[in-house]
Amino acid sequence: MGADLSTTFTGIRFQNPFLLSSAPPTESESNILRAFEAGWGGVVTKTIGLHPVVNVLGPKTKFLRADADSAHLSMKKRPAAALHSSWNWELISDKPLDWWIGRLSRIKKAYPGKVLIASIMAGSGNDKELANWQTLAKACQEIVQAWEKRR
Repeated sequence: MGADLSTTFTGIRFQNPFLLSSAPPTESESNILRAFEAGWGGVVTKTIGLHPVVNVLGPKTKFLRADADSAHLSMKKRPAAALHSSWNWELISDKPLDWWIGRLSRIKKAYPGKVLIASIMAGSGNDKELANWQTLAKACQEIVQAWEKRR
């Protein structure tokens, strides 16, 4: 039997303190389910918004490669180069809120003991953007309320 790694943070109980942040590994239902199957204590979804996504043109992830025998770094694929680092340029999910809502419900149903955090994003500076924040927050909160009623 393994060590008990459970912890409570801000009143939320985690089976363990290891979470995946909002990033490409959390951009789909299948990825999130695999993360929970692998034992992650929680997942923060890829950021969900209401605006059409215009920031994901081209490759979503960039890789920097290093030569083993020199200090040469570049993004060019070449023989004997090792992956040095990677970064992701996309800021927000390209999937709409309606796509996420059904999937978040299924994920929470499959893993009720795991922490599932919806990352949401809207703009600022006017009433329309305030309403967008409210729409996103209410939609995600309704999932939690529906799940809690079933418990």
